[in-house]
Amino acid sequence: MKFNARGAWIFLKSSLYLVLSIGFGNAFYWRYWRYRDCIAQALSSCYATDEGEYANNATIGGIIWAIPAVFFALLLIINILLWRKRSLKNNQASSQ
Repeated sequence: MKFNARGAWIFLKSSLYLVLSIGFGNAFYWRYWRYRDCIAQALSSCYATDEGEYANNATIGGIIWAIPAVFFALLLIINILLWRKRSLKNNQASSQ
């Protein structure tokens, strides 16, 4: 397998998408998912303190963090599929 600048660029973009997707997913988990039951019961926000943590006013707005997490995860999947398609195409061209 040859190393080229195009492959490095695809790897860099994929790494960035992965980090951003995990980061926004983590924000979604900490700002909404952990408190989803409490938020649903309160119908808007939840004032929660967990195991010595500072008081956390979780709101339904924390669900917004899921949008960029899913967006960057989709970009990552598309990028990987395009890379796979290009690599298969290059392998077929080099074998002929």
